[in-house]
Amino acid sequence: MDPTAICHNIPSEISDAVIDHVNREQGRKLRRKVLGACSLVCKSWLIRSRYHLFGLVFLKFQETKEFLAILDSPLATIAPFIRHFTFEGGYNDRQWATWEQGEWHRFVLPRLRVLSAIEVLTMRWINFAKLASDGQDIANFFGSFQKLKKLWFDRCEFGTIQQVAAALSSPILEDVSLDRLNMPTMGDTILAAPSGMKSLEINFPVGGADILTWFASCPVERLQLSNIELQHSLPITNYIRVLGPSLKHLEIGFWNSSFDTDSQGMPPC
Repeated sequence: MDPTAICHNIPSEISDAVIDHVNREQGRKLRRKVLGACSLVCKSWLIRSRYHLFGLVFLKFQETKEFLAILDSPLATIAPFIRHFTFEGGYNDRQWATWEQGEWHRFVLPRLRVLSAIEVLTMRWINFAKLASDGQDIANFFGSFQKLKKLWFDRCEFGTIQQVAAALSSPILEDVSLDRLNMPTMGDTILAAPSGMKSLEINFPVGGADILTWFASCPVERLQLSNIELQHSLPITNYIRVLGPSLKHLEIGFWNSSFDTDSQGMPPC
């Protein structure tokens, strides 16, 4: 009997449940291998298999060329399936200069804009100040992700507070994490804060605790602050007071010089 004929007789609810079960199996390599096999069973199994197979992508700086080659292929169809995306750039100046004398970022970011289905985005070790100085439109880049709900910046660099605002401009953004950013202080800058944000996590330093005044108009329900130092106390106190009853979950961790500077600080209290 033709195997595809058997496949067509299986209700989609059952085949979807089988593929979903495979995705819950332990072991990343085995899971991806089995999902790949499922995608080849028959056409009706392809979409569900790819939903899990390409749902989460972790892209390291060294793998960027290979990934873009796949993404740019006329036969590529993976972009609509990528919902969780992590991009890890060079973590020092030497890394930034290893590919085409540092020119890689000029054509990498624009090509990532085709990943319009992204819901969770992590950007690690990306120098947005350099990108902006080289003519990259930060607002245009992040504006491509119309489904973006969660955004995490990990040890990134911004040249202006306007660049940060542009990155957080998604109207449906709910969850923001700012982890040890190199960015200027707010000063007297007045900008509209993300309106729909429900969760905010800050691991200091992030330029200065005055950034909390920017988020004052966001009635977040969950707030987590790490590596707090004495000079952060007053703006944090004022921010929590402004949040009032909207705040349902609070975690605070204080920086301690006896801990490694790359740690998350003391346990929440």
